[in-house]
Amino acid sequence: MDCIAVLYDRIQPRNKYYWVIEGDIRKCFDRINHTNLLKLVQRRIADKRIIRLIDCFLRAGVMEDGIFHENQEGTPQGGVLSPLLSNIYLHELDRWWWDRYGSLTRWQKTKRRREMKGNCILTRYADDFILLYNGPQEEVESLRDELREFLWNELHLELSEEKTKITHATEGFDFLGFHVQWETPSNSKPWLRVTPTRESEQRLRNTIKRMTNRATTWESVRQKIRAINRILRGWGNYYRHVSSSQVRGELDWWVSQRMLIWLQKRHQKLGKRKLLAMYNIRQGGRRMNWGAGEGKDKTFLFLLRDIKHSVYRSKKRGNPYLDDESCTIPALGAESPHLETWDGSTSRRKAEWWTIRARVLQRDGYRCLKCGAMENLEVHHVKPKGGNRMDNLETLCNYCHVLTPSYGRNRKRQSG
Repeated sequence: MDCIAVLYDRIQPRNKYYWVIEGDIRKCFDRINHTNLLKLVQRRIADKRIIRLIDCFLRAGVMEDGIFHENQEGTPQGGVLSPLLSNIYLHELDRWWWDRYGSLTRWQKTKRRREMKGNCILTRYADDFILLYNGPQEEVESLRDELREFLWNELHLELSEEKTKITHATEGFDFLGFHVQWETPSNSKPWLRVTPTRESEQRLRNTIKRMTNRATTWESVRQKIRAINRILRGWGNYYRHVSSSQVRGELDWWVSQRMLIWLQKRHQKLGKRKLLAMYNIRQGGRRMNWGAGEGKDKTFLFLLRDIKHSVYRSKKRGNPYLDDESCTIPALGAESPHLETWDGSTSRRKAEWWTIRARVLQRDGYRCLKCGAMENLEVHHVKPKGGNRMDNLETLCNYCHVLTPSYGRNRKRQSG
């Protein structure tokens, strides 16, 4: 939703980012060059043992259907390191965009608009990305060609000709399972309409259909309802911030019909009215719904329309790639900028303690100062009323912390 929130802010009459390049890299995970990837990792990691370990991981091969396959390029899909390594690799795409468009000041962007040129915004989630552009269509096409050349020459990745499209926002495009379209109704104001894609809706229908086929009639009704509820809740909450009320209403009716068909297959000797009397029961005194169980231990079929629509509030996080003073991307190999850990979810006092605790652990090398242990570490106050000064704090393991005289109840026990 952080990616979709950007579209709400940019695709509107004030910014006019109406042209969209739907980026699609052909077999991105399978085409990542091992040599280039290791060079990028070496910019931040100096330990050669880690580099060799990553190299072994990349060249270990995969087992598929009992058959071993060697891989001279790419990261194995499903591997624990693959998402991280692919983001390290595609971070070069972020840098390419930043050097050309992202680092422009407001005055430079305004100047480009006055010169009838456009500005560009990159929105990327792993290997799925789009480029928003507010210039003429001819420049959008040249931008796509420039992007294709960069991916091929620098990252050895191929931009798919068929799936990489240039689309106007009024035509609509799909991104991360959402269909985004700029609506211009004649009787109301223009607005950006974001809905679930038809492919996502069809995948949900196919999943529910597999779960309610004839081969699963041996399961209990309660187990079946619980299994379906997990699928419906996950899908519904994914789209709770966008316009999906109409789709959810249609899916509720369709899932209810699938549940009836499954019950008819399970109880072949019972008619429709008998099944309705047995399983279509009153829920909370308000409505009739499919359910199973007795008393308060009843399980009802989850309805997607019960999910309340809520406006997504994106958190104003600082950009981890920007330096606060110069507002530029730090040089490769430079120390990462400090990120504030407090996000408003706790008290300011507790957040300050977290920051001080992290500094003490780092100062003491993440080791207990008494026994040298590196697990179950705690920060100990030398003087209980000495405050959170650095000279009053030391790192101890849990065992040494308990045995220290000034440790809470143990200190009282010893003094008594």
